[in-house]
Amino acid sequence: MFLGEFAHAIDDKGRLTIPAKFREELAGGAVVTRGFEKYLLLYTTEAFTRLTVRAKSLSPTDPENRALLRLAFSGASEAALDRQGRIHIPPFLRTYADLDGECVIVGVGDYVEIWSRAGWDEQLKIVNDPEVNAKRFATLNLATGQESAMSVLMQAMPAAASAAPTAPVAVATPSAAASAGLAKPVAAGE
Repeated sequence: MFLGEFAHAIDDKGRLTIPAKFREELAGGAVVTRGFEKYLLLYTTEAFTRLTVRAKSLSPTDPENRALLRLAFSGASEAALDRQGRIHIPPFLRTYADLDGECVIVGVGDYVEIWSRAGWDEQLKIVNDPEVNAKRFATLNLATGQESAMSVLMQAMPAAASAAPTAPVAVATPSAAASAGLAKPVAAGE
């Protein structure tokens, strides 16, 4: 998995050093292509192959599908790591993403984004907006596979009510109990 943010310079020949922690996963081959905004996407060869399989299901009769296919595939270029851990980015992709000088390499889970410093700084204004983030995260289910204390509590309530009217309900935290209206929070010193 690709995680983190790293700054590296691209040289005059279009070679960009890839962070050491990404190299092992990219050692089997990589593909670089245009991103959705003015950045580049770097996929492992395996991930790009999966993308290709999914793209084959798109109807070429739809103009939007054709545009997406052109975006992803016409700009795609194999990107093998050299001995110094660099990839070569072709001139047309450097121009597309305004890559000249310092670049920011961002791990985004299954793929890597490559930004110009100026482009990434603009993205950070969007990414770091707390009000916008609150709305974004409100729509996501960020559960990690373990049930939250509140969901356990809510599931336990009907079971406890049917078992006996006086059966105690286990509560993971006082704040969860207060949120469910089951207990009054006790102030320090009471």
